[in-house]
Amino acid sequence: MLIATDRRIVFFDKKFVGYKMESYPYGTVSSFDQSGGMTGASITFYSSGNVVGVKAIHDRDDLAAFTASVRENMSQTTAPSAVAPGPSSNDIFDQLRQLRQLGQLRDAGIITPGEFETKKAEMLARL
Repeated sequence: MLIATDRRIVFFDKKFVGYKMESYPYGTVSSFDQSGGMTGASITFYSSGNVVGVKAIHDRDDLAAFTASVRENMSQTTAPSAVAPGPSSNDIFDQLRQLRQLGQLRDAGIITPGEFETKKAEMLARL
């Protein structure tokens, strides 16, 4: 699973025993590619010399939203601005999408209900 926040891309992979989670700040992501095929779409990005790839993505709507969010955040990271921008509707939708993904992590037993509620309160306070 890939999660796009306002500061980084998080790669989460649930294993038979445990999980693997890696974080890639947008400032370290040098390239982000998306492609489609018969077995689904795939994403590949390069960060600090690492190549990260996810294949067989079937939900094209979620993929489009994820890709748009990553590209937007990458452009904001590399393009300095004189004035800090206020929250936009894209930020709100990104926060809500992240909240939904946290709910999925909770439902899968990856995070506890307490962790979910704490993070949910933080996210809603930012809206």
